Amino acid sequence: MHDRPRLWWLGPAVQGFIAGTLTPAVLWLWSTGALDGLTGADTPFFWYVSRASGITAYLLLTAAMVLGLGVFTRLFDPVAPRASSFALHEHTSWLALGFTGLHAAALLLDRSQPFGLAQVLVPFVAAYRPVPVGLGVLALYGAGLLTASFALKSWLGHRTWRTLHYLSFGIYVLATLHGLLDGSGTGQAWVQWLYLGSSATVFFLALYRTLLPPRSGAPRSGTPARDQARTAS
Repeated sequence: MHDRPRLWWLGPAVQGFIAGTLTPAVLWLWSTGALDGLTGADTPFFWYVSRASGITAYLLLTAAMVLGLGVFTRLFDPVAPRASSFALHEHTSWLALGFTGLHAAALLLDRSQPFGLAQVLVPFVAAYRPVPVGLGVLALYGAGLLTASFALKSWLGHRTWRTLHYLSFGIYVLATLHGLLDGSGTGQAWVQWLYLGSSATVFFLALYRTLLPPRSGAPRSGTPARDQARTAS
């Protein structure tokens, strides 16, 4: 089966909506000078943008992990073709990377706790909580590498691509530690439940994946991942 999955349009549609609505709005506000008053030390607008985008990126990362594990274990096969789950996994990964970039960019504009470009891009050099921020920088680079591998999977080969994706567990751990140790909002009950629920879900799905017996007649290692998903669907 080589037709496009039924939900192939969902990821691009969400990304297009975000880019098509937020980008022109921000550019227009910036050109009119309406954002000038939001960068003052007494107005933590970009502090809120950074925190909100960070939480959103973490939720999207959690969704990408769940979808990726679901594709491997065929957990979602009763409700959606594997090709659709894989496509949604890929697009969710790109969205998570985009919101992570927004999270980092907002730190550069925040005047309540100023960050320089080097502090955002170089691990463990930030003056503010260097270890948690450094873990977040490492998670950003790992997520960028892993997400880019979707576009390079035909060049990498399925076996290398799949081996590279084991890094996703390390990236998830780094992102979780970054959020917990940074301290912003972690004293609130809903944030604690968010991290707890996310960690528990990913842990149990990873455990289920580890204990799952090997499938007979699995696709050959040289078969591209998207073709595997379509063949199995």
